[in-house]
Amino acid sequence: MAHSSDTDTVTFGRLKKRLLDANEHIDSERNYEVLDTINDVSVNIGSGGSYPPAIYSSKVLTAKGLPSFATTPRETLYNVKGVKNLIAYSWGGRNYAVRRAMIEFENPIIAHASEEKKFFPEIRFYYDGMDKEHSFISEADTLIPMGELLKYYLHSKGINEKEYLDNVIKETFNNTILNYDVDSHIFEIMTGDDTNTAAHILESTMSESGIGIPILHEKYDYCHGRSVTSSTNRGEHTLIYLLNKEKELDRLLLELIPHNYKNVIILKSNTDERIVGEYILSLKAVLLCNYISKIKSMSLSQVEYDPSVVKKLYRYEGEL
Repeated sequence: MAHSSDTDTVTFGRLKKRLLDANEHIDSERNYEVLDTINDVSVNIGSGGSYPPAIYSSKVLTAKGLPSFATTPRETLYNVKGVKNLIAYSWGGRNYAVRRAMIEFENPIIAHASEEKKFFPEIRFYYDGMDKEHSFISEADTLIPMGELLKYYLHSKGINEKEYLDNVIKETFNNTILNYDVDSHIFEIMTGDDTNTAAHILESTMSESGIGIPILHEKYDYCHGRSVTSSTNRGEHTLIYLLNKEKELDRLLLELIPHNYKNVIILKSNTDERIVGEYILSLKAVLLCNYISKIKSMSLSQVEYDPSVVKKLYRYEGEL
């Protein structure tokens, strides 16, 4: 087991500054121009830590009146037909499956943070002097693209997007107090239509670091049999309940199910604005993962993995 280390403290201690610096220095206006070229249905793709930005991207575009959905590169290759527009999220811009998927679309856009410019139209998160993470789990790499997408949404509403995001980041860091018992191996994550970006951040981070085994429940699906997982393992699992804009179903679930869990963690966005709330929840999800790793003394930056498996799979460029 890789124990939480000074490297984690330095890496994630700079997360807030990385997000604020990106907000200040990325050429957002240029990114808006690229996003504005989308005028029809689009598919948004990403793998691992780049999948949550793809989900959030689809939410932002849909909120702007442009039907959009998110999926994985392989799903796109085999099951997405008749769509011209693709936004591919890949922090380094080199993901093999993403590159394979892009050539199948008439209007592909690559969203990345590489210093090298790409041949495709690009949404670029890189800026001179960028403080890049050197970590197995790269949290800023997930949150920076989401911040740019939130700014794009706010800009379309005539809001001072840079000032707004700056305040959201500072307030979330300053006001998120985590004091939970997280001594569980299995975390059941309750999610829905306006929280699944944060849910996939939790799922990806836990799966890639080993700090917990995540189980995702869509809230309504939970009403149709999925509650059996918690009731047959009563008192063993931790529930992470993601709450954006509260609905009747949320109130019912929170009344009926907590007694089946060892611990219950409720992450709230505390806003009625869905798109803003989903960003806030995603930031809180990252902070919660940091908290769990620290309490469990498990590293997110220096994850122990099987190099004979991980390196070979990571470099795979064969048939998908």
